[in-house]
Amino acid sequence: MITRQENKLALYQVLPAGLKKDRVVFVCIGSDLSIGDSLGPIVGSELEDLGFTVIGTLKYPLHGLNLRDRLKTELALIGDKTVIAIDACIGAKSSVGGFEVRKGPVHPGKGIGKKLMKIGDYSIAGIVSSQSPFDFFHDQVIHLSFVLDMAKVIVADIHEFFSEEIKE
Repeated sequence: MITRQENKLALYQVLPAGLKKDRVVFVCIGSDLSIGDSLGPIVGSELEDLGFTVIGTLKYPLHGLNLRDRLKTELALIGDKTVIAIDACIGAKSSVGGFEVRKGPVHPGKGIGKKLMKIGDYSIAGIVSSQSPFDFFHDQVIHLSFVLDMAKVIVADIHEFFSEEIKE
């Protein structure tokens, strides 16, 4: 399991220094109908409550069925802000519970064989499972408390990263 300290360091290593909260939009991908896939909307709801600009919350999830239409209209309203995409993913068993922060887009649905549009200037992928993407029941063995704990770490680290600008 990746520790919170390692996750925090990944944000500071990948996201550009001086990135301001008001110049960022978080695109949080997933469905509230599946525990494993709900990581993005949970994080989106929490970030929205903290005053961040967000597309994809528990109330208005952004998922494979509405992704293209919503992003076409909503991203156009945002302009030239930096887009940070957040999504759940399937990874190595040793990585479950951690997340990867990368420069470049996230590929929604890739782990389950879907070909959806790539999203983000930066991406955060929360590794919620290591099971086969073709196992129909794989989401049913992911505990909601596990996903909530992951979401708390992601939100706390993002909040801390953007709170640094206030201290400077």
